[in-house]
Amino acid sequence: MQENVIQENYSSSLKLKKDIIELEKQILEFENKYSEKSEEHKEATEELEKLKVLIETYDSKSKLNHIASKIHPEAANLLYSNHDLLQEFDKDTSRNVTVLSIDIRRSTELMLKAKDPHSYALFISEIAVGLKEIILANFGIFDKFTGDGILAFFSEFYSGKDFLAHSLKAANECHEFFNKYYNLNRNKFKIVMKDIGLGIGIDYGEANIIKINNELTVIGNPVVYACRFSGCQPNQTLSNQGMVDALREKYDSYLNIEESVIDIKHEGKAFGYTAYLNFNKLQLINPFWLRDSN
Repeated sequence: MQENVIQENYSSSLKLKKDIIELEKQILEFENKYSEKSEEHKEATEELEKLKVLIETYDSKSKLNHIASKIHPEAANLLYSNHDLLQEFDKDTSRNVTVLSIDIRRSTELMLKAKDPHSYALFISEIAVGLKEIILANFGIFDKFTGDGILAFFSEFYSGKDFLAHSLKAANECHEFFNKYYNLNRNKFKIVMKDIGLGIGIDYGEANIIKINNELTVIGNPVVYACRFSGCQPNQTLSNQGMVDALREKYDSYLNIEESVIDIKHEGKAFGYTAYLNFNKLQLINPFWLRDSN
């Protein structure tokens, strides 16, 4: 399924963009037509009503376009018909989320070791695409590319009741993908450094999902500490206390925890945890929108 997620997401987004362009043309035609009219009031009113409908449709499609590129393509398609799901993205309220901050450790050194700027740009862009694909395939919401990693989040309203486990599974797959891709692309570097990998920080807690310049993003304490914990060692996923507490409450019999310490800049040393879930025994529940679309 993962191989098709980005392509389907791109096709869905492209269709929305085409619809928006066509609506913009129709709105312009109506505006020009109305400005040149000197006809009776009734006919002008009917034209204005048509224009109003077009503008409302345009606004709705624009909103969908900004969300569709950040979620699974099947969920994006469902936004057309499921207004409840769309409204969840618009709610001005805090909600429990799991935030993943994924950082390519020693990325500056990696860039300097590349054979040329183009090689590194190609490498980093393919990494970003692959990481986004994994997030979407595991029912996460892609927030942004940070330049040397990505930010993503999971919440029950979209990711389903097992959103905690889905986020941890996504983190595991991101490590596997990066290491495999790095090994396959050693020819892009003058020197192949060994201690290169992803640092992934995870935190859980209340946050707000908002729009800034029409772009969906998440803000709150879990974002702050997920980002700080992503400064862990390469090939490590480090969870904050809130994430571990939530995992223990829901999956205690499937869970193993290893404790470690991370030195957080300007704060000092803090405990972090590597969480292992037994996915072979744990049966994860898909979110409702995936069940409804099948």
